[in-house]
Amino acid sequence: MIVRHMLPSYRAGQQFYDAAVDALDRQGQAGDLTLKLDTYLERWVTGIETGQIEDLKALAQKAEALAESMGDRARLAQWRVRQAQARWNIWADPEPLERAVELALEAFGLADAHDVRTQSYALFLAGASCTDLGRLREAISHQTQARHTTRR
Repeated sequence: MIVRHMLPSYRAGQQFYDAAVDALDRQGQAGDLTLKLDTYLERWVTGIETGQIEDLKALAQKAEALAESMGDRARLAQWRVRQAQARWNIWADPEPLERAVELALEAFGLADAHDVRTQSYALFLAGASCTDLGRLREAISHQTQARHTTRR
């Protein structure tokens, strides 16, 4: 579903994030790559929240390449969670759901040991995707592990 009438705050957010990436690109080598990746992550959220998904696959390729080139496991984990979320709730057919499980579990493994938010949400997404695939035992296992993660 594509939402044609997005909230003004999201439209402004998308414009802001796009302008921030443009400004960082104009700085060349001096541009802060961590800030650029964080901006990509937030830009992704505005696309998901508004249903403006036409450019998300291109954004995904850029963000993933940047996260991997930086070797930033924590941000790569956050990126994987966002990808899993999109496959779970936007592209809802079996192939994206299978990929959502893979991405969510990868995010869980990449996340910093103290990043309970990323770890628990990754396990939630793995469990929810397994539920939608009819793999209930696996879903329960992921949800149980998520519950234990939040109790540390």
